[in-house]
Amino acid sequence: MSTREIDARVSTFVSELESLIRKAALEAVQAALGGATPVKAAAPAPKAPKAKKPAAPAAAAAPAGPAAAKAAPSSSALPRVKKGTRRSPEDVAAAARAIKAHLASNPGQGVEAIAKALGAPSKDLALPILNLLGAKSIRKEGEKRGTRYFVSGSASEGKPAIAPEAPKAAAPAPAPKKDDKAAKGKKAGKKK
Repeated sequence: MSTREIDARVSTFVSELESLIRKAALEAVQAALGGATPVKAAAPAPKAPKAKKPAAPAAAAAPAGPAAAKAAPSSSALPRVKKGTRRSPEDVAAAARAIKAHLASNPGQGVEAIAKALGAPSKDLALPILNLLGAKSIRKEGEKRGTRYFVSGSASEGKPAIAPEAPKAAAPAPAPKKDDKAAKGKKAGKKK
């Protein structure tokens, strides 16, 4: 076999392979768009799970206890905002109310736990938490990643709320100092 014959057969094989790939790609696109497709590409295997999805929400609609009650308000409590846009004051206030309500029933949680419970990114909770801290609606204990938040004035984890400290007794006023130069002169005279 000469190199010309080999090249001819390779080019024939490549062109047949290209046509088969194009045909398979066209069938896949038609199947995805719901157009007329060969029986092999229109297998109902992917559609079977879709038929089961309507049954799942009906099961979830049944009361499943306190965990379901906490999950339901979270999706509507914090509205989603497109990236690059500012949240309205109403959105921030709504987020603050949701955070405060969550902390009332779950005291001592950190930002990550609050964000997970409310179904929001933790970075979206920074401004509402700062507003709540500024209004003294909530208080915090700890620093950095160990920070835990509590609703102000409530008992947390068996600990009483922080009471204001009693005013300290005033320290006695210091005695008036004598003239430093005169004191130094008297000390120098005694040494002689």
